[in-house]
Amino acid sequence: MSQKERILEILKDCQPHSTFEIVETLFPGGMAGIFRLGARVWDIQKEGYVINGWHDPNDRRKYWYQIIATPEDIRTYLTCES
Repeated sequence: MSQKERILEILKDCQPHSTFEIVETLFPGGMAGIFRLGARVWDIQKEGYVINGWHDPNDRRKYWYQIIATPEDIRTYLTCES
């Protein structure tokens, strides 16, 4: 499974996920190889997913991602509930 597919599996629950959480889930015990989360999220967005990203209001070093609509949602005018 590619990095993009693994990230999509994490985000598909439509809940907010921090960069730290995503990286720890993908690479438990340490980072392996070259990894650019923002680039993989952009790849997922190109497939029709709508993903919000934002800095944590209490700690600007933290960044969060959340799917707010899937390609299926867009086709049926539904969105994920927060």
